[in-house]
Amino acid sequence: MCTRVTFGRERMLELDGKPFFALQGRHMPAGATMEDLAEAGFNCFRHLVFGTLGSTLPPPQPLPHELHGLKICAYLYNRTNLRANPTHEEELTRAVSELREHPDLLAYETYNEPAWRPDAPAAVNQSADDLATGYELVHRLDPGHPVHQGHSCSGTVEGLEAYNACADILGCNPYPILPPRMRRHIGIRPDGRALDTPDQTLSAVCDYTRKMVEVGRGRKPVWMQLQAMAWEDFFNPKQPGFEGQTRDDSAILYPTHEQMRYMAYAEVISGASGLLFSMFRVPADQRIWQDIRRLVRELRGLHDVLAGRTLKPPLQTRYRNLGYSIWRGVETLAKEHGGKRFLIAVNSGFDPAEVTWTGFDAQRTRSLSVLGEGRTVPVVNGSATDFFSPYAARVYEVVG
Repeated sequence: MCTRVTFGRERMLELDGKPFFALQGRHMPAGATMEDLAEAGFNCFRHLVFGTLGSTLPPPQPLPHELHGLKICAYLYNRTNLRANPTHEEELTRAVSELREHPDLLAYETYNEPAWRPDAPAAVNQSADDLATGYELVHRLDPGHPVHQGHSCSGTVEGLEAYNACADILGCNPYPILPPRMRRHIGIRPDGRALDTPDQTLSAVCDYTRKMVEVGRGRKPVWMQLQAMAWEDFFNPKQPGFEGQTRDDSAILYPTHEQMRYMAYAEVISGASGLLFSMFRVPADQRIWQDIRRLVRELRGLHDVLAGRTLKPPLQTRYRNLGYSIWRGVETLAKEHGGKRFLIAVNSGFDPAEVTWTGFDAQRTRSLSVLGEGRTVPVVNGSATDFFSPYAARVYEVVG
């Protein structure tokens, strides 16, 4: 029986009426299996129906016979541009017709990063008008499953809004961790940066998540990609100007568990209703895969909290002066699930911070239990104080 996919409150997907927070394995780690993805805690995966561009990137994939409970996000690549090739309409029709009744189909994905201008200000990779032709065909053939589109980080809000006619779910891919003096290969700007926000730190993920909420005008779900791979693994020796060069192993820099954990919760606080882990060429026999597994298992254990109803408690924030400026400070999101209240908090700075929240209901709140840390923070007369190291992330259960 086909899963019924709808949009519920707060831009959250619902599967057969139950809220669903996507935890997608966007790439298969080298040496891993579908069973490994499921065991790590992912609840969906990216299926490359037609493969992707370039000889160094994955070819088309047959759909695995055993999905181990994972839902399918089917990447339709450039077949959603019906004007690009006379065969695309037939190929897209066949793919959607074969997938639409699959009991584990979650969503389709249209062309990735269509507005990216690798040779700015040249034309975009794919125009919104062209991709809209395939979007309309997908929804005529299968009105029961949404279409997701991942954008590059660059581009104005207004420019990206044109693509709202091509997708039901939006997102983008801020990857802020790159080695110093990195070669200017795929995705790297002439000035050596990978991001076009003034904030070049980890907290740039907040800027881009909020940007995508704005692009969707606050109405479309936002699934944000999360960097779990090394930039150097995108290196392609066939890129013009890099002929004869090889991958630089000294430039392989993976995010740490703590960095990924910050980015995950920061994106959720900033408006993400799904997280897609970018794991291109991640080796399953190295620590990075263990760090990913550890984080995804934590998030999966909190799935119903992440998908829960958002609360807006009247909290006020003040900081003890530790000798550092407070820019974003400690950002929070309150959630409710199963009659329990939770507070997700991240320190979006590279300096420590000691924060005091006031405004808790003194009659209903005795303490904040810090999940995973085995400690509680007392709430006295409606106030609670906690210390955050740089980019620390916490989930508290509010104890009444």
